Amino acid sequence: MTHEEAAPSTEGSHYALSFFRKAKIEHGHHVFVYGATGAIGSAAEDFTKDEQRYDVVIDAVGKSSFGRCKRLLKPRGLYLSSDFGPLS
Repeated sequence: MTHEEAAPSTEGSHYALSFFRKAKIEHGHHVFVYGATGAIGSAAEDFTKDEQRYDVVIDAVGKSSFGRCKRLLKPRGLYLSSDFGPLS
């Protein structure tokens, strides 16, 4: 495979790494990634009803909002999104 052929396959990893760096994720943090598997995973259920709390919630598909995810966050938790959300 040439560099030109391989480069597009790294796009998702690049975005994930930038979110992980921004959130300063460390060993022991609880992280929830919404939409990590693409359209099927993000259409399957309402993840905001989860009872667990997380240090970081990453909306990888930009279909939620801070308001909907706020209850999932631990105190001082961080919400990151790949988009401005459904109301933008």
